[in-house]
Parts: sequence; C-alpha cells; structure tokens
Amino acid sequence: MTATRTRLPNRRQQRLYAIEVNGMRFEAGIGFDPETGLPQELFLTGPKLGSAFAHVLDDAATAISVALQHGVPPQALAKSVARLPVGIVRPADLDRSDAMPARQPASVLGAALDLLCVARLDDGVSAESATAGNLALSRLRQSGRLP
Repeated sequence: MTATRTRLPNRRQQRLYAIEVNGMRFEAGIGFDPETGLPQELFLTGPKLGSAFAHVLDDAATAISVALQHGVPPQALAKSVARLPVGIVRPADLDRSDAMPARQPASVLGAALDLLCVARLDDGVSAESATAGNLALSRLRQSGRLP
C-alpha cells in the first residue's frame, strides 16, 4: 500500500453497472486509471436521491475510492465486509468450514466491492463509457453479474 494518493486525470474512462441487492436496484459507476486499466474510484446511486441513505452511499463510495487511490486492493476491502450464506446453514455446518455454503454480500457496498474486484477497463464488457464529470447526467445502464 502506498502512503501517497494516486491522483487521477480530470477526464477518465468510466463504466456504469446495475446492481440489485435485496430487491433494491443501484447503479455503480467505476472510474478507471487510464495507465493501468484498474478501478480507482466508485460512485453509487440508489433509489432515493437526496435521502440520508443516498448520502451514506456517497460517503462510503468516496472512502472506497480514496482507499483504492492509496493502493488498497479491492479484494482486501471486499474480504472485510459482511457476508451472508447462500442457502440453508444447519447447526452442524458451523463446526465444519468445508460444509459452509457460498457467501454473498450483505449490502450494496459488498456487491459494489465484488464488482470492483473483477472490473477492468479492457475486459471487453460492452458498456458505454462516460467521464466522471457527467455521471449525474448519464443514464447509461448495463446489467452485470457479480461473482
């Protein structure tokens, strides 16, 4: 991890993805470092613009972006958030790590972090790009599968 923040150019490639968590739809905008093609910033919007929840999403996305720009890998962030088991967990399974079912993110932040782990500028996914400055004006949508 670097001690200094990697500054991104004012204009850079970005992709928008649709995320659905617990029946709620969100949009994740991922800005990429033009030199490495790796994600370096995150923007999140949800169903209630201007609400307290929207402000929490903005603040969390900013904190995630700053961490990425300081060299924290998205995998380390994704590993650190709450996860829920997929499927039924029996009490006997709790003592056996090999019997635990797959785990999914507990919130939109975990889903966005999972997306950051796999998103690359040159990944060939057909998504339109926008600059960070016009994210609010862009209503581009693409469904993405999360790991």
